[in-house]
Amino acid sequence: MSNVVPQHGPDPDLPEDDNALKKLIRKDSHTSAHPADFHTSFHPSEKDDDGPGAKRTRDGVSVFGVDEINDVFLNLDGNYSVKGYAERSSHAFGEFFLGLDDGPEYRAQAGPINEAIMKFSMADGFRAGVAATLKTLPDMKASPPDAQELTDGMLAEVCKPLFGLPDGKHIISSGDKLHIFGPGRCPADFAPLSGYIFLPDPGLVSKIMLTVMGRHAGKLLKEDTLEFVKKLRETKLPPGAPFLRVLFETTDVDDDDLFARTLVGVMMGLLPTIEGNMIQAITSMRGDGSYDMLAAKIRALPEPLDPDTVASLLKEPVFAAIQVGPMPPAVWRTAVKDHHIGSVEVKAGDMVSIEIKSATNAELKQGKCSVLPVFGGDRSASPHPTHACPGYELAVGIMLGSIATAMKA
Repeated sequence: MSNVVPQHGPDPDLPEDDNALKKLIRKDSHTSAHPADFHTSFHPSEKDDDGPGAKRTRDGVSVFGVDEINDVFLNLDGNYSVKGYAERSSHAFGEFFLGLDDGPEYRAQAGPINEAIMKFSMADGFRAGVAATLKTLPDMKASPPDAQELTDGMLAEVCKPLFGLPDGKHIISSGDKLHIFGPGRCPADFAPLSGYIFLPDPGLVSKIMLTVMGRHAGKLLKEDTLEFVKKLRETKLPPGAPFLRVLFETTDVDDDDLFARTLVGVMMGLLPTIEGNMIQAITSMRGDGSYDMLAAKIRALPEPLDPDTVASLLKEPVFAAIQVGPMPPAVWRTAVKDHHIGSVEVKAGDMVSIEIKSATNAELKQGKCSVLPVFGGDRSASPHPTHACPGYELAVGIMLGSIATAMKA
């Protein structure tokens, strides 16, 4: 089998000014900005079944073994950096803590918001997903609802009590494809932004498209969120939305820009992951016929739906579907030291492509029901990866609550 993987090279020449960006986007305004559309351009490395857990490419290393991926995420030897995320985000909405390696600055920026997110259990996320879906279902055009339409509407609703956005003025509720003019849209604009920052490089044409759209979306979201933050500061009253309140209380009152960047960054880290994986789960279950069977079991449950009971029915099939086609399928790091992954040489400066899909596929074949690689590893472990998602419980709960509510309707 072929071992070709996407190559990392210098960024193509891309316009930096807004007018040039708008011209390029207008030419391709028919293009959807949802994660799945971009991810089809990314092909995790094909490998021999008996191959090692990593392979050398012309410009870096592709890591696809489960153990090797976990080692890269954990980074105990300090071989890897997320500084490349900071470089990319600086061209979109500015740097934020997911582009910082572990250290005082990272802990100061990430600590309070991560702690707040981790306070939300799977049951909390479940209830949030149920409530948001109940608000969304009356607007659905089809029955059962289209997976994309359902997910977009649900995410816009679920964000309001958590983040205070979309507020209908600075950021609006919309799953429409990327647009040229503001205001920013939730959840639509977070998808190309996330793909631009977190995904390893695809082919040149896809890279140009994703870079242009991601940068433009980031600028729109940053500008509109900054105006939202300034208005919020003027009230001098702590907001009710818990994640917004943490940033309000812990960010320097003179640094609204950091406040806005962090808010955009946290939402970007959460929304596209839920969006892509929920759509994958619903589409997969409808395709194999299990959706209707499970929906019948959900409809037989009493109201209100119990999170644990629903999880006992849905968690395994939902996770299995995600393991087949996870979102994201891959992320990346930059090597900062010369070292080896098994017998594969890694040089400082290499792009290290972490092939999440390979790991989840392998674990599925082994009968392991887990989507932890999709979330950057297990944050509940000790030690845990610095950038393992603090919102794992919240995200899984939201997906299960939303899917179950749609099935029950």
